[in-house]
Amino acid sequence: MRYLDFDDPKGLDLAGVSTLVMISAGYAEDDQVIARHGAVLDAAARDGVGHIV
Repeated sequence: MRYLDFDDPKGLDLAGVSTLVMISAGYAEDDQVIARHGAVLDAAARDGVGHIV
């Protein structure tokens, strides 16, 4: 388990994570929530996460 700041895409470090359980912190599908989700998914792809829930 680790702390991730969705508003700091460059600081999202998922190295060594094999499974990511992502729980949305947003209450609506607005641009900010979509950008946060995109940043986490980009970091997961970059860092080789094999499974996302």
